[in-house]
Amino acid sequence: MAFNQDNFAPVGAISTASPSVYSYITTDDTATVTASDYFEDKSFQLNANDIILSQTSDGFSILEVSSSGTVSSPVTQSRPAIEVVTATGSVSVVTDIEIATGAITRTLPAITAAVKPVTIRNIGAVAITIDTPDSAEIEENTDASLSAGESYTLAPDGTDWWII
Repeated sequence: MAFNQDNFAPVGAISTASPSVYSYITTDDTATVTASDYFEDKSFQLNANDIILSQTSDGFSILEVSSSGTVSSPVTQSRPAIEVVTATGSVSVVTDIEIATGAITRTLPAITAAVKPVTIRNIGAVAITIDTPDSAEIEENTDASLSAGESYTLAPDGTDWWII
């Protein structure tokens, strides 16, 4: 598809002294929206460093307008990766939310620069054990127990995991 003016709008007041923010929604995907000349119809209005909050068919992105009036690759892609699990195994480094059930053990990823916080939700009737693959600890313990109906968001600090 092509750019649709009806789906493009400023967010708040427009200022020449600071970047402006716009919103845009489309059924196009992010790759199409970030292609050269997609926002060509708005080139008279867009300035370098303006921000476009873009809801596309494959997620929400924050786009920055470059000096040439085109947009950059997404600054963020914020649709969470959700995984449903029913067996003992490892939490993927790309998972944001894990929904688990059963008498299982879920092992957190090894802590590296690429590891991010993860939320684990127990939708079952029995406790789930959360473990680490190395010497890292969870709240200064070797593992954690997640009771039925509970959820934890765990974040690494570079060495250990913490429930936040």
